[in-house]
Amino acid sequence: MSMYVEAEADKRALERIRWLLDHWDAIFDGSPPSEPFGVVGPSAGSKRPGKLPKMAHHASVKELERCLVLLASANPGDYRHLKTYRCGAEWRCVDTWERIKLPSGRYDWVPIRKRERIVPRWIRPERVLAGERFLCRVFRGEVFIPDDLWEAFVPAA
Repeated sequence: MSMYVEAEADKRALERIRWLLDHWDAIFDGSPPSEPFGVVGPSAGSKRPGKLPKMAHHASVKELERCLVLLASANPGDYRHLKTYRCGAEWRCVDTWERIKLPSGRYDWVPIRKRERIVPRWIRPERVLAGERFLCRVFRGEVFIPDDLWEAFVPAA
């Protein structure tokens, strides 16, 4: 395998790992509530949670969980930066302008609404990248994104 092909495979794996981590909450959010909606009693928080959604059992998700545990034990600082930046991210919607090409061939600026990550000041991008590279190195096999998750977040063309 040439170095170019290996570099492209590494880049693709890194992009997929980032995508999975950015949607980490959605992977595990889907378990049915333990009590019907609106019912609150003295034991409302004491019941076991429902079953995890199918995508939480996907091979890539399980492997990524294993790699995150390894990162947490090998380098807790990189783990905290990565988890906060990727998995614990807060988002806001901002209005901005984007330049598009019109059917006539001319360009124009149009207003769009975009999701933007809110990054805490203490986060260091180099530590996030170090954590991501660690995950790529220790990940066994190819990184796949569960179909259900992909279809939920990527609009059909």
